[in-house]
Amino acid sequence: MSESYPLTFNDEDLRLYEKLDAAARDLHDSMAYGAFIMKKGWKAKPWSRGSIYLQQSAFVTSMIVSYVRAFSTSFGWPKLPPAYVDAFDETEKALHERIVTQRNQLYAHTDSVSYPVKPWASEIHSDIIQFRVLELPYDDILKLAEMCRKIVHLCKVDQKAIKDRYL
Repeated sequence: MSESYPLTFNDEDLRLYEKLDAAARDLHDSMAYGAFIMKKGWKAKPWSRGSIYLQQSAFVTSMIVSYVRAFSTSFGWPKLPPAYVDAFDETEKALHERIVTQRNQLYAHTDSVSYPVKPWASEIHSDIIQFRVLELPYDDILKLAEMCRKIVHLCKVDQKAIKDRYL
């Protein structure tokens, strides 16, 4: 039978270990939301009939926010090591930057760039607005899942390295 006992890390290692654990959980959530979107075959638009677009947009929002949360600054924890994003190839880095920008401008905040409106004086219609389409192409969802797996692996490797220093 193997021995089992709690480990006591220094503050810096503990904060990083916890951040790595939380990031891995967020990335697993992001992958699960993306897989669910694809399983359902959702490709609805805001003007589609029924509630599919509402459900789809909730899952897309959750997928994107969960993904970016792993890379965001949080109180009490450090950011993920910059080498994690450096592990992405150029296509992945471009998708990462696009997802971060969309999260910051559309999904988590209400930035003016995402909500254009032209006031219009008319007796037959209202202002001219642009619909926000909350979706991500399936190819991007699949690529994002690969990226999540890559980062989760790096999190686990770094957690093991921290733990090994205390064994």
